[in-house]
Amino acid sequence: YGYEYSSANKSKLSSNNIFNDALGFNGLSIGENHTVSTTAGKSAAVSSMARVGYRFADKYMINLTVRRDGYSAFGSDRKYGTFPSIGLGWALSQEQFMKNISWLDFLKLRLSWGKNGNRGISSYESLSTMDLARYVFGDGGNTSVGLYPTSMANPLLGWETSQSYNLGLDFTLFNSRLSGNIDLYSTKTTDLLLEVSIPSMTGYDKYLTNIGETQNRGIEVTLNSENINTKDFSWSTSLNFSANANKILHLSGEDLDGDGKEDDDIGKSRFIGYSMGSNYNYVFDGIWQEGDDFSIDKSAKPGDIKFKDISGNGSIGPEDRMVLHNNRPKFTMSMNNMFRYRDFTLSFLLDLRCGGYAANNWINPGTEYYNRCNQLDLPYWTPENPLNDRPSVGYSNPRGYGFYEKLTYLRLQDVSLAYSLPKSLIQKLTLNNVKVYVSGKNLATWTGWHGWDPEHASGGRASQNGPLIKSWVLGLQISL
Repeated sequence: YGYEYSSANKSKLSSNNIFNDALGFNGLSIGENHTVSTTAGKSAAVSSMARVGYRFADKYMINLTVRRDGYSAFGSDRKYGTFPSIGLGWALSQEQFMKNISWLDFLKLRLSWGKNGNRGISSYESLSTMDLARYVFGDGGNTSVGLYPTSMANPLLGWETSQSYNLGLDFTLFNSRLSGNIDLYSTKTTDLLLEVSIPSMTGYDKYLTNIGETQNRGIEVTLNSENINTKDFSWSTSLNFSANANKILHLSGEDLDGDGKEDDDIGKSRFIGYSMGSNYNYVFDGIWQEGDDFSIDKSAKPGDIKFKDISGNGSIGPEDRMVLHNNRPKFTMSMNNMFRYRDFTLSFLLDLRCGGYAANNWINPGTEYYNRCNQLDLPYWTPENPLNDRPSVGYSNPRGYGFYEKLTYLRLQDVSLAYSLPKSLIQKLTLNNVKVYVSGKNLATWTGWHGWDPEHASGGRASQNGPLIKSWVLGLQISL
């Protein structure tokens, strides 16, 4: 059983033109333009869990778990959720019919099912919250304070629930030279905690509720191998691979346009049958050149982006937008190699991400000052250089196109070289171990992304993520 409780409060008082600071904050009252701001909040959660495990003949295993959680932030009737799970294991290598396989050291099959809850909201999001506004009635009048609602209450707000199936295989082969595990999983999440766009006539533009259903399916593979292992030299490798397919199955369930299909949430870029993180925009069709027929887009000029007429109505409009791709990788993989030659060790880690697209407005942000700057020093369209893949440097981007680029990259993540002093030498110094090492991090990244870092899709001064930091460390490790 567990219980947690948190509370916080804050008071902020200020004034200016304080002519004497001898009293510090105790003298705020002698200043002018006094302001007071106070906030407070609290939340509580309870949880209880029970688990039963049973193993028979070191071959058959079962684990049963159930937990019940409650969280104060949810609606009055939906504060609690119950989440059971079951796991089964079968050590096949312990069976008699597997004993004669000489190259098999260990083999275990796993199957599990379970439910899990997500409570990722702040303390009062199921309630209608308020804010204040100050107003002066007439010149020289007193300041009045008024309260107004800032969010819509939802007493039915409750737990987001994920139901997962997992099929796994653990193995060790060839006298422990090769080991690893393979996992196949399928997760369906219902009652997602999402903000939904709503008509502004309600007084609000969004609403937090439990809606929709998503599905995640994927595979995860881990391999560890001892490639070479001799007295003077060894080489080992570890490999991690994962691939995930995400899809939205349902959203609000409404059909406001009457087309017989459930509506997408275009404002939040959520589309049924497509992945979360979808990119919804016009379809790039090259660059307008001098002498082209501009009848399909009369506002365009040479050097602007040309878009496809998806609707076929002879003009470019919102109906020509579609889901282009998403920001999710097709797969990720990392590989670490470690080499040892006598007292020297060398290791390096490669990190690979394949697939996914993100908007890179650093290429052409389309806002005043930046319109006149080619900040990435990329080739751009001019009458003398009529490119067909990048617009003119002054393109104003009236339709807000995203300038999408692939997030694929290969990175040399970590490199380390170390030397351990011979035992015969350090024993004379009454030491256990002395090692000198040098290591580097983020030494090189190979990518087609223009900007700072494809991992975070960052690229410019307005980005929250800065350039990727490359670092070197020189160290000395002594064990007494």
